[in-house]
Amino acid sequence: MRQLKWIVPLVIVLSLVLAPAAFAAPAPQHATCGYWYPVQWGQTLAAISRATGVSAAAIAQANGLVNPNYIRAGQSLWIPCPPGPPPPPPPPSCGYWYTVRWGDTLNSIAWRSGVNVWAIAQANRLYNINYIYAGQALRIPCP
Repeated sequence: MRQLKWIVPLVIVLSLVLAPAAFAAPAPQHATCGYWYPVQWGQTLAAISRATGVSAAAIAQANGLVNPNYIRAGQSLWIPCPPGPPPPPPPPSCGYWYTVRWGDTLNSIAWRSGVNVWAIAQANRLYNINYIYAGQALRIPCP
C-alpha cells in the first residue's frame, strides 16, 4: 500500500513529461530541391528567412519545428527551394495606356474613355479608386 502511494504520482509525472512527445510534429519530408543551412549563434528563423528568400513558415514546416521561435546554433535546417515568381498576367487583347494628368480622377477618366471605373481599377490592380496621381500610367481596357 505504501508503494502504491509513490507509484501513482510517478506515473502521473511521467505521463505529463512523455505526452508532448506523442504530439510532436511529424517527421519532415525533404523535397529534392533545397539545401542544408547551418544555424549560427544569434540567428533567428526570421533572419534565416530573409537571408535565404524562403518564408519562415516554409522553413518551419520543412523541418517539423514545433516551436519556430526555438532554434539552436549548430543545428542544421533544411531550406526548401523558394517558390518561383508568379506567372505574368496575360497581355491585354485591346485597350491603351493613359498617363494621369493633374486634376484627373478615375471617374473622369472612366467617363472620357467610356469604360467602367471598376474595369479600369481591376485592370490596374487599384484597391482604392480615389488614389491615383499625376504621371501614373493606367491601362484602359476595351469598353
